[in-house]
This record gives sequence, structure tokens and C-alpha cells, in this order.
Amino acid sequence: MPAAPTQPSDRARALDQALDQILILLAFSLPLYRPWVSLGAPLFALLWLLRGDLRARTGSLRRHLPTLAIVGFVGLNYLSLAWSSHVAEGLDYLGKYRYLLLVPMIAVTAGPRLRDRALTAFVTGACGATALSWAALAGWIRTDTAGPANPAVTMSHLDLSMVLATAALVALDRLSRATDRRAVLLRGAALTWIVTGLAINIGRSGHLALFTGATVWAVVRFGRRSPRRLAAGVVVVWLALGALYLGVPRLRDRIDSAWTEVRDAVTRDRYATNQGMRVAGLEVGWDVFRDHPLVGVGVGDTLFEFARTLDERHADLAPVLDQYRRQHLHNQYLQVAVELGSVGLLALVAMLAAIVAQRPGSPPLDRALAAGLATAFAFGFLGDPYLRKQMVVATFAVLVGVVTCIGSDREVAPPGA
Repeated sequence: MPAAPTQPSDRARALDQALDQILILLAFSLPLYRPWVSLGAPLFALLWLLRGDLRARTGSLRRHLPTLAIVGFVGLNYLSLAWSSHVAEGLDYLGKYRYLLLVPMIAVTAGPRLRDRALTAFVTGACGATALSWAALAGWIRTDTAGPANPAVTMSHLDLSMVLATAALVALDRLSRATDRRAVLLRGAALTWIVTGLAINIGRSGHLALFTGATVWAVVRFGRRSPRRLAAGVVVVWLALGALYLGVPRLRDRIDSAWTEVRDAVTRDRYATNQGMRVAGLEVGWDVFRDHPLVGVGVGDTLFEFARTLDERHADLAPVLDQYRRQHLHNQYLQVAVELGSVGLLALVAMLAAIVAQRPGSPPLDRALAAGLATAFAFGFLGDPYLRKQMVVATFAVLVGVVTCIGSDREVAPPGA
């Protein structure tokens, strides 16, 4: 006779309950409070390891495509240290990928009810971050970086734009699944509020991420029902976003200036602008990629090789690319292309595709939200290497783990029961 299933111990049940609460608090904190993200992520990982029974909990991860893709991508990064001259710099850089470990941990921890509570907490936190942005826009909150000109209080404007864009997608998906009037009103209000926060924010990556992500979400959400619903869903999304563009001068000015800056950089060699700098960076990065097309220069040598190529072949661009020498290449695809070459780009694309390709299980994969989020990050990556920026990579990890979760709901009994 088969052995009876082993019941979790009191200690295991207590740890399960703690993991649930930490995940919900972590999701809530992502848009709001960096210190808790810095504390909550490693605390969740530590308790997850202390929970024990690793073999049983990780066995199903062999079929969890996002986990496999992340292992491949991060593994390739570590392997590239073998052809990097600056190993210490490479190891420091790779430390930023530690948040990706949350994906498999959350995926096998969360079930349908916990997934819903975590997404609710994330949307609630985004509503709080939006309130702070409006307060900064009104001049009620001022910090060294935030104020009426830049109402991003909780993080940089680029990072906040991506976090709010993904929160808006979650809120949009939840609104489409509301089953009663009260839920429709609450979820509709949350979506509208978060979108206003994104509209007044000056980070343009989030604007592009929301437009593309919401479009793909609508296609997947309504595409299987009927061509009429598909067309209606896409038109509604475009009309809503078009109304934002026309109705919010700050948003319209930011989008129009981006187009003008790119056009002037390409046609008139005017690089001394925000987007012009990115065009110049692409020119230099393309030369580095052409010299190392297969596996790149390695994660430790990225900035060194970029600076060398800039000085030797593009000295005229050096004045506008000074911060590239000290920070990063301001584009996730360019960053990976220089670091890991074509192989790395394929690994990055595979990681995004795995979010959508994950096989339905129990709980079933929410394909529309998964596709929308994957698309939002895919286009957002054009604006910055977000996988190396704490708040966005943590948001990526928590959302991917929750949306593609393969755990099951459990009733957590009180200790001693």
C-alpha cells in the first residue's frame, strides 16, 4: 500500500504562514518602500530554505519554464566570467540578479488565493505611490530628487514608470474579471488612479510598456472569444490611451519630445538630448557587439570595452556619453548584446517568452496577464537595463513568480492544532 501523505509539522505550517504574509507585504511594498524590498526579499528566501522538504517543493520546477529560462540566462552570465578580464566587477554586477531567485520560490509557494491576495497588495501599493506622486506634483512633498517637475517620490522616475505600468496591467486584468458592481467600481477606480500616476510621471519607458502591454493583453484576453470582441477590446484600449495623450499635456509633451529627439539624433546628429544620448550609445555599443558577436565581452568587461571603443572610434560622442562610462548602457538589449553577444540576447528573449509559454497547470496560468506583462517588460527594456535595477527586477521577479505560480492553496493551521 502507498504510504500516507506526510502532514506538515507545526514548524512547517508556521513557516508557510510567515511566507504568505511576507509575500503579500513584499508585493505591497514594491511601488512604495525600497527598504522593505531590500529586507523582505532575502527574508522570504531564507524562510523558504528553512521550510525544508526542498526535493518535493522543487521537483515540479523542472516543468516551470520561467525558472528554466532564468537558470539559463543567469548561468550564462556567470559562465561569461571565464572570458572577462575584470572578474571582481563582474561578480559585483551579477549580485543584482539575486532577486530572480524569487521566481521559483514564489512559483511553488503561491496558489490561486495567495496569488490573488499578492496582486491585490501590489495594486494597493501602486495606488499609494500614485498618491505620493500627486502630492509631489502639488508641491506638498519635496525631496532632493522629487517635486513638481519630477513627482517620483519612492524611486527614480524611470523605475517608477515601469512599476506603475505593470500595476496598471494587473489592475486592468482584475477589472476585466470583476463579477459584481462593487468590484467593478473599486477595480475601475484603482486602474484609473494608477494610470493618472503614470501619466504625470516623466518616465517614458512606462508609457510605452503600458501601451504595448495593454494591446497584447487585449488580444490574448478577447482573441479566442470572437473577432468582434477582439476588435472592441483593442479599440477601447487605444481610445483610452489616446485620450490620455490628448488630455494630459505633461504626457503629450514627453512623448512628442522623445520622438523629436530621436529624429534629430538620426537625421541631424544632435545627440545632446535624453534620447539622442541613447542613439549615440547604440552606435558605440553596436561596434562593440560587432567585434564580439557570439558571446560578448563578458559581464565584467562591459563598461571597459564600451569606453575603449568610444575613445578610439567615436571620440566626438564622448561628451554626451560620459555617464555610460560610470553606470550602464541605458538599454537592456544593448547591455546584454555587449555582455553576452547573440547567445545572451537569445537567452533574454527566451526568458520573456517562457512567461507566456508556461504550460497551464494547477492553478491555471493567466495567459492574458502573463502575455501583457512579458510584452510590457520587453518594450520597457528599450529604455533601461531594468534587470539590474533593484525595484524593477524585484517587481519582475514577484510578478512572474505569482502569475506563473504552480503551487496549490493550503489551509494553514495554527501551531499546535
